[in-house]
Amino acid sequence: MLLYIAGPVTGIEKDNMPAFEEAARKLRAAGHRAEIPHEFVTAGTWRGAMCQCIGRIAYRWATEPEGDFGLAVLKGWEESRGAKMEKAVAEAMGIPVKTVGEWTEGGKTVSGFYRFPAMAKLSEWDNAQQIEKIDEEADEARRAYYESGSEIPYGVELMDIIHAAETALRMNFNDNEVSHLHELVIEKNKKRGYYGEPR
Repeated sequence: MLLYIAGPVTGIEKDNMPAFEEAARKLRAAGHRAEIPHEFVTAGTWRGAMCQCIGRIAYRWATEPEGDFGLAVLKGWEESRGAKMEKAVAEAMGIPVKTVGEWTEGGKTVSGFYRFPAMAKLSEWDNAQQIEKIDEEADEARRAYYESGSEIPYGVELMDIIHAAETALRMNFNDNEVSHLHELVIEKNKKRGYYGEPR
């Protein structure tokens, strides 16, 4: 998940950048993507900076896949006029808002990427077997679609495909690598116009 970090800036030494950077580091270590306003704000006034920040939140809300964007608030956000504004806008848009600690709690599931528990004894299973398993699950989904007469069996088999693909990812990549792969797939499919953007 891409997380926009909001927190106090004005009146703090170095615009509180060390705190923002540390939060970004923690979020990325937990498998999230993270961005801080210091990376893109160019305005020289508070009002101009807030226009850019609110605009960024709205842009991410409109362009990121649904459910793949959130707000992470730093300690002291309650005392920051700007952070309170960002939080209010995010909540009005239905964007999830949590503290950095809440987003990183448990910090190993690539921001909720994995939907299923890890399979036992992964080390005893090889990639060739797992590819066959993914094919097998795809065949079962195809049969369920054409033969079951009900959406439930088809949905169950689709979930099995996801589970099998997750297992293949767990076998080959660590959490940070999976997070990067996730970003690459989103970027690739954005270019293809799958999310509604022009090609």
